[in-house]
Amino acid sequence: MTNAVNATLYTAWRTTLVRDFSAVTLLATSPSMVVVHPSLPVRSLADAGQARQARPGALITPRPARDPHFLAAEMFKTRPDNI
Repeated sequence: MTNAVNATLYTAWRTTLVRDFSAVTLLATSPSMVVVHPSLPVRSLADAGQARQARPGALITPRPARDPHFLAAEMFKTRPDNI
């Protein structure tokens, strides 16, 4: 996680994670949960992505920064297909 955060903090970061590192093993897992208000017509993660695209900036994702859930939410926001 440190490398992922450092790459966003430092503009002169010379390391590219995908190019310079390779996965050795799965070290840990962290369960995540997506919760939406019942008034939203969202029943799946794909629905959540479509709702986010339909209303940019209207849906918020409250969470603490610099934890695995934060990185997962940021990755979800940047994916063009949002799934």
